[in-house]
Amino acid sequence: MKKTLIIGALLLAALLLLAPPGLGRFAEQQANVLLDDLSTQVPYVTVVERNWERGWFTSRQTVTLESALPAGGEARPRFTLHNDVLHGPLLGLAGIGAARVKTRIDLPADMQAGIRDTFGPEPALEMTTRVGFLGGGSTVLRSRGRALESFADGEQLTYETARVEVDFSRDLDSYEIDARLPRAEIRGADGAVTVLDRFTLEGEAERLAGHQHWYDSDFEMRLRGVEAAGPQGTFTVQDLHYEIDMEKRGELFRMSMEMGSGAVQGPQVEGSGLEIRRVDYNVSLRRLHAQTLDSL
Repeated sequence: MKKTLIIGALLLAALLLLAPPGLGRFAEQQANVLLDDLSTQVPYVTVVERNWERGWFTSRQTVTLESALPAGGEARPRFTLHNDVLHGPLLGLAGIGAARVKTRIDLPADMQAGIRDTFGPEPALEMTTRVGFLGGGSTVLRSRGRALESFADGEQLTYETARVEVDFSRDLDSYEIDARLPRAEIRGADGAVTVLDRFTLEGEAERLAGHQHWYDSDFEMRLRGVEAAGPQGTFTVQDLHYEIDMEKRGELFRMSMEMGSGAVQGPQVEGSGLEIRRVDYNVSLRRLHAQTLDSL
């Protein structure tokens, strides 16, 4: 029994020692697949340069992207992603998987200085990706809650921690998104206060067979409430929502959109003599030729 335990421990140690380089190469392959797919899915961003420095337990990747849309003159802005890649199978607090990737972004110096002046020394955005053994994975973006004491024209912005999680399959054939911002508050120099209460975005999508850009998808965006208080009184809107649904049936495509809100209250509404309990706006497009849409 004791001998069996020793052999098992040695085999486990060998696995943990020998597996990371192979999983690192697998993570490199998946990163290249995602970058190639990015060029197809997002035509206004070009991958200018990519580099992968291999290590035994960790690797480093550098990717330079260029916007296809000029930002004044003929110059096209560039930014660089630096990825620190921890090879699996043990990924610390991220659990198990092929790799864990921590990303930081290099922006132009003037833009970086502006972000630091606004958000302070702590990173404005943190990004971590876990790559699964089958090629899919999940990316989490987080901006820690903070108070921005000096905003534009004397305004102040305070927000609680915002978080976005995207789960994706191999080759990005399907993905799910879950984004949440519990609360944000804007105080104007004149004393006016605007509160955004509980923003959420949820959705899922699956790429349609034979199409590069179109997905069978369903997304819902909600804001539980907006309250703006100022010298003229308090204006509130409840349950702002926007939903979109896309579906292919045979060779035809259907998309529908719904937006609206719950009750709307405030001096302007009351002064008009109206009582707004609910607002709805719906539109749908049916029997669109799917292949023609994909080509466009």
